[in-house]
Amino acid sequence: MSNKNAEDVLGKLIAISEFITSSTTGLQQTWPNVTVKNWDVLTTEDFERTAGPELYLFAPFVRNEEKKAWQEYAVTHQTWIREDLFLRGMGDVDPGKISEEVYAFNYDTESFYDFSLPVWQVGPVPTNADMIMLDLYTQASFRRMVDDGLEVRHILLSEVVDRTFFSDNIQTIESDPSRDHHPRSFAAQPVFETFFADSQISAFVFSVVPWDTYFTDILPQGIEGFVVQVQDTCGSGFSYLLNGPEAVYLGEEYEQDAKFDYLVQTADFATFTR
Repeated sequence: MSNKNAEDVLGKLIAISEFITSSTTGLQQTWPNVTVKNWDVLTTEDFERTAGPELYLFAPFVRNEEKKAWQEYAVTHQTWIREDLFLRGMGDVDPGKISEEVYAFNYDTESFYDFSLPVWQVGPVPTNADMIMLDLYTQASFRRMVDDGLEVRHILLSEVVDRTFFSDNIQTIESDPSRDHHPRSFAAQPVFETFFADSQISAFVFSVVPWDTYFTDILPQGIEGFVVQVQDTCGSGFSYLLNGPEAVYLGEEYEQDAKFDYLVQTADFATFTR
């Protein structure tokens, strides 16, 4: 069932990618100058779930020779933020102005790469626009995932990442402090220019997913006491206790009582993200 949750949650990111491909083709928008109308509605329609992705990011590839024109486009079209806030009934919120230049993770405006991958749209809609124009390719975890995604050309799931990277750089209208302690990974899905097999990758969409998402609502009420121990490919480990539909985080140091070793079963998780 945890794999089914992964297919559902990460499948939405794939669907968002395909929607962008379809809509840009139909409207004849020219990359990287693409803005997805009603991004907040598109990405947050299922936020009524008990658990689920807490953040979606859309970031187009911007080659160095396109950067000046892209920056001008972004400054002109940053109105998408206020429009989405208005749809939320929050038209009185002032998100501020976005940076007029693409900037690196260390807040430098210089980049040593041939392209940038600036954050352009965020869901839920941000109440502070500071993160817009942050070049995700200058952040190590994102750069590694993007490089891998360019090679395999399908969705990938990262190692457990430091939550402070997101909480220190973005403010959105959705926040659930009760989930702050959960480990998180992000999923990265390429956005293709067309639906042809050899199509160019024009952008990436990302979702930040707390790990309780995959273990919530997989047992019925009354079935309790199952422990899930997760080991990711980078060596991080943590555990959850499943009591009916609830997933309780046990931390990184939990050790299973050896007398129950004979009951242990192992399985691969979300193999389609490798």
